[in-house]
Amino acid sequence: MSRKPLQLLVSIRNTDEVESALCGGADIIDIKEPANGPLGMANRPTILSIVRDVAGRAPISAALGELTNTPCWPLPIGLHYVKLGLSNPPANWPQRLQNAFARAVPAQSIAVAYADHLRANSPPVEDVLQWSCDRNAAGLLVDTAVKDDRKLFDWIDPDDLQKLIDRAHRHRLLVALAGSLSGEQFSRAMDLEPDIIAVRGAACVGHCRRHKISQDRVRALADLIEAHNLSAVGRED
Repeated sequence: MSRKPLQLLVSIRNTDEVESALCGGADIIDIKEPANGPLGMANRPTILSIVRDVAGRAPISAALGELTNTPCWPLPIGLHYVKLGLSNPPANWPQRLQNAFARAVPAQSIAVAYADHLRANSPPVEDVLQWSCDRNAAGLLVDTAVKDDRKLFDWIDPDDLQKLIDRAHRHRLLVALAGSLSGEQFSRAMDLEPDIIAVRGAACVGHCRRHKISQDRVRALADLIEAHNLSAVGRED
Protein backbone atom coordinates (compact mmCIF):
# COMPACT_ATOMS: atom_id res chain seq x y z
CA MET A 1 0.00 0.00 0.00
CA SER A 2 1.34 3.42 -0.95
CA ARG A 3 1.67 5.72 2.05
CA LYS A 4 1.71 9.48 2.25
CA PRO A 5 5.14 11.08 2.72
CA LEU A 6 6.43 11.40 6.26
CA GLN A 7 6.04 14.94 7.60
CA LEU A 8 8.02 17.07 10.03
CA LEU A 9 6.19 18.94 12.79
CA VAL A 10 8.11 21.67 14.60
CA SER A 11 6.80 23.11 17.87
CA ILE A 12 7.24 26.86 18.24
CA ARG A 13 6.54 29.10 21.21
CA ASN A 14 6.09 32.56 19.62
CA THR A 15 6.00 34.51 16.37
CA ASP A 16 9.78 35.01 16.44
CA GLU A 17 10.13 31.31 15.55
CA VAL A 18 7.60 31.14 12.70
CA GLU A 19 9.96 31.94 9.84
CA SER A 20 12.80 29.77 11.16
CA ALA A 21 10.46 26.78 11.24
CA LEU A 22 8.79 27.41 7.89
CA CYS A 23 11.91 28.40 5.99
CA GLY A 24 13.74 25.44 7.47
CA GLY A 25 11.18 23.09 5.95
CA ALA A 26 8.63 22.27 8.64
CA ASP A 27 5.49 20.71 7.17
CA ILE A 28 3.33 21.41 10.23
CA ILE A 29 3.63 24.23 12.73
CA ASP A 30 2.77 23.33 16.30
CA ILE A 31 2.14 25.93 19.00
CA LYS A 32 3.47 25.01 22.42
CA GLU A 33 4.93 26.73 25.46
CA PRO A 34 7.66 24.39 26.79
CA ALA A 35 7.85 26.24 30.11
CA ASN A 36 4.34 24.95 30.85
CA GLY A 37 5.14 21.24 30.49
CA PRO A 38 5.42 18.60 27.74
CA LEU A 39 2.15 19.82 26.20
CA GLY A 40 2.33 23.33 27.57
CA MET A 41 -0.35 25.55 26.13
CA ALA A 42 0.53 29.02 24.88
CA ASN A 43 -1.74 31.92 25.80
CA ARG A 44 -4.52 32.99 23.48
CA PRO A 45 -2.78 36.14 22.11
CA THR A 46 0.27 34.05 21.20
CA ILE A 47 -1.84 31.47 19.42
CA LEU A 48 -3.70 34.17 17.51
CA SER A 49 -0.44 35.89 16.51
CA ILE A 50 1.13 32.67 15.24
CA VAL A 51 -1.98 31.74 13.24
CA ARG A 52 -1.89 35.19 11.68
CA ASP A 53 1.83 35.01 10.83
CA VAL A 54 1.70 31.50 9.39
CA ALA A 55 -1.07 32.81 7.13
CA GLY A 56 -2.07 29.47 5.67
CA ARG A 57 1.44 28.43 4.64
CA ALA A 58 1.25 25.23 6.71
CA PRO A 59 -1.26 23.36 8.84
CA ILE A 60 -1.20 24.42 12.49
CA SER A 61 -1.62 22.33 15.60
CA ALA A 62 -1.77 23.48 19.19
CA ALA A 63 -0.98 21.80 22.48
CA LEU A 64 -3.77 22.34 25.02
CA GLY A 65 -2.01 20.93 28.06
CA GLU A 66 -3.41 18.05 30.09
CA LEU A 67 -7.02 16.95 30.27
CA THR A 68 -7.25 18.15 33.86
CA ASN A 69 -6.59 21.78 32.84
CA THR A 70 -8.15 22.21 29.40
CA PRO A 71 -9.15 25.73 28.39
CA CYS A 72 -12.75 26.84 28.68
CA TRP A 73 -12.48 29.67 26.15
CA PRO A 74 -13.29 29.13 22.46
CA LEU A 75 -10.19 28.18 20.49
CA PRO A 76 -8.96 30.54 17.78
CA ILE A 77 -10.02 29.87 14.22
CA GLY A 78 -7.26 28.47 12.04
CA LEU A 79 -6.11 25.46 14.06
CA HIS A 80 -6.09 22.18 12.16
CA TYR A 81 -5.22 19.88 15.08
CA VAL A 82 -5.35 20.08 18.87
CA LYS A 83 -3.57 17.79 21.34
CA LEU A 84 -4.39 16.83 24.90
CA GLY A 85 -2.34 14.81 27.36
CA LEU A 86 -3.56 12.43 30.03
CA SER A 87 -1.27 12.77 33.02
CA ASN A 88 -3.09 12.24 36.33
CA PRO A 89 -6.43 11.76 34.57
CA PRO A 90 -9.82 11.43 36.28
CA ALA A 91 -11.39 7.98 36.39
CA ASN A 92 -13.85 8.96 33.66
CA TRP A 93 -11.11 10.25 31.34
CA PRO A 94 -12.50 8.57 28.19
CA GLN A 95 -15.71 10.61 28.34
CA ARG A 96 -13.97 13.74 29.58
CA LEU A 97 -11.49 13.57 26.70
CA GLN A 98 -14.28 13.14 24.18
CA ASN A 99 -16.12 16.14 25.64
CA ALA A 100 -13.01 18.29 25.55
CA PHE A 101 -12.30 17.50 21.92
CA ALA A 102 -15.93 18.15 21.01
CA ARG A 103 -15.46 21.74 22.19
CA ALA A 104 -12.44 22.09 19.88
CA VAL A 105 -14.32 21.35 16.64
CA PRO A 106 -13.55 22.06 13.77
CA ALA A 107 -9.95 21.38 14.85
CA GLN A 108 -9.20 17.66 14.64
CA SER A 109 -8.41 15.69 17.78
CA ILE A 110 -5.02 14.15 18.54
CA ALA A 111 -4.89 12.09 21.74
CA VAL A 112 -1.50 11.97 23.42
CA ALA A 113 -0.12 8.77 24.92
CA TYR A 114 2.94 8.97 27.12
CA ALA A 115 5.44 6.17 26.61
CA ASP A 116 6.67 6.81 30.16
CA HIS A 117 3.11 6.52 31.42
CA LEU A 118 4.08 5.27 34.88
CA ARG A 119 6.02 8.47 35.52
CA ALA A 120 3.11 10.54 34.24
CA ASN A 121 0.44 8.50 36.02
CA SER A 122 -1.32 8.26 32.67
CA PRO A 123 -3.03 5.44 30.75
CA PRO A 124 -0.77 3.04 28.83
CA VAL A 125 -0.22 3.76 25.15
CA GLU A 126 -2.40 0.79 24.21
CA ASP A 127 -5.37 2.21 26.14
CA VAL A 128 -5.07 5.63 24.48
CA LEU A 129 -4.82 3.98 21.07
CA GLN A 130 -7.96 1.97 21.83
CA TRP A 131 -9.76 5.18 22.81
CA SER A 132 -8.64 6.82 19.57
CA CYS A 133 -9.93 3.89 17.51
CA ASP A 134 -13.26 3.72 19.36
CA ARG A 135 -13.94 7.48 19.32
CA ASN A 136 -12.84 8.21 15.73
CA ALA A 137 -10.06 10.57 16.70
CA ALA A 138 -7.93 12.06 13.95
CA GLY A 139 -4.76 10.62 15.34
CA LEU A 140 -2.44 9.60 18.12
CA LEU A 141 0.77 11.20 19.35
CA VAL A 142 3.20 9.00 21.27
CA ASP A 143 5.45 11.23 23.37
CA THR A 144 7.32 11.34 26.67
CA ALA A 145 5.93 13.23 29.65
CA VAL A 146 9.18 13.93 31.46
CA LYS A 147 11.80 15.76 29.43
CA ASP A 148 15.14 14.50 30.68
CA ASP A 149 18.02 12.50 29.22
CA ARG A 150 15.78 9.55 28.39
CA LYS A 151 14.07 9.43 25.02
CA LEU A 152 11.14 7.68 23.37
CA PHE A 153 12.84 4.34 22.72
CA ASP A 154 14.13 4.19 26.27
CA TRP A 155 10.50 3.62 27.24
CA ILE A 156 8.96 1.60 24.43
CA ASP A 157 10.29 -1.26 22.34
CA PRO A 158 10.45 -0.44 18.60
CA ASP A 159 8.73 -3.71 17.68
CA ASP A 160 5.87 -2.99 20.06
CA LEU A 161 5.60 0.55 18.75
CA GLN A 162 5.54 -0.74 15.17
CA LYS A 163 2.56 -2.96 16.03
CA LEU A 164 0.76 0.04 17.54
CA ILE A 165 1.44 2.15 14.45
CA ASP A 166 0.22 -0.60 12.13
CA ARG A 167 -2.97 -0.98 14.15
CA ALA A 168 -3.57 2.76 14.14
CA HIS A 169 -3.13 2.87 10.38
CA ARG A 170 -5.63 0.07 9.93
CA HIS A 171 -8.10 2.38 11.70
CA ARG A 172 -7.05 5.29 9.45
CA LEU A 173 -5.48 7.24 12.30
CA LEU A 174 -2.57 9.60 11.86
CA VAL A 175 0.39 8.64 14.03
CA ALA A 176 2.94 11.16 15.28
CA LEU A 177 6.07 10.23 17.23
CA ALA A 178 7.89 12.57 19.61
CA GLY A 179 9.96 12.30 22.76
CA SER A 180 13.34 14.02 22.45
CA LEU A 181 13.97 12.45 19.05
CA SER A 182 17.36 13.28 17.59
CA GLY A 183 20.30 11.44 16.06
CA GLU A 184 19.90 7.69 15.98
CA GLN A 185 16.48 7.83 17.65
CA PHE A 186 15.21 10.19 14.95
CA SER A 187 16.33 7.71 12.27
CA ARG A 188 14.78 4.80 14.16
CA ALA A 189 11.49 6.70 14.39
CA MET A 190 11.47 7.32 10.63
CA ASP A 191 11.97 3.60 9.98
CA LEU A 192 8.72 2.80 11.79
CA GLU A 193 6.79 4.74 9.11
CA PRO A 194 4.62 7.02 11.24
CA ASP A 195 2.87 9.91 9.52
CA ILE A 196 4.58 12.69 11.46
CA ILE A 197 7.73 13.15 13.50
CA ALA A 198 7.35 15.96 16.02
CA VAL A 199 10.29 17.89 17.46
CA ARG A 200 11.11 20.86 19.61
CA GLY A 201 14.48 20.35 21.27
CA ALA A 202 16.12 18.80 18.20
CA ALA A 203 15.20 21.92 16.22
CA CYS A 204 16.49 24.39 18.82
CA VAL A 205 19.84 26.04 19.34
CA GLY A 206 21.90 23.77 21.57
CA HIS A 207 19.27 21.02 21.32
CA CYS A 208 17.52 22.68 24.28
CA ARG A 209 13.73 22.93 24.02
CA ARG A 210 13.71 26.26 25.87
CA HIS A 211 16.14 27.88 23.42
CA LYS A 212 15.10 29.41 20.08
CA ILE A 213 14.28 27.41 16.97
CA SER A 214 17.22 27.22 14.57
CA GLN A 215 16.44 27.35 10.85
CA ASP A 216 19.58 25.32 10.13
CA ARG A 217 18.57 22.59 12.55
CA VAL A 218 15.06 22.44 11.09
CA ARG A 219 16.57 22.21 7.61
CA ALA A 220 18.84 19.33 8.65
CA LEU A 221 15.84 17.40 10.01
CA ALA A 222 13.73 18.22 6.95
CA ASP A 223 16.54 16.95 4.72
CA LEU A 224 16.61 13.65 6.60
CA ILE A 225 12.88 13.25 6.11
CA GLU A 226 13.11 14.19 2.43
CA ALA A 227 15.80 11.55 1.91
CA HIS A 228 13.65 9.01 3.74
CA ASN A 229 10.64 9.80 1.58
CA LEU A 230 12.67 9.53 -1.63
CA SER A 231 14.00 6.18 -0.48
CA ALA A 232 10.45 4.99 0.26
CA VAL A 233 9.34 5.93 -3.25
CA GLY A 234 12.26 3.96 -4.66
CA ARG A 235 11.25 0.88 -2.65
CA GLU A 236 7.69 1.12 -3.97
CA ASP A 237 8.93 1.38 -7.55
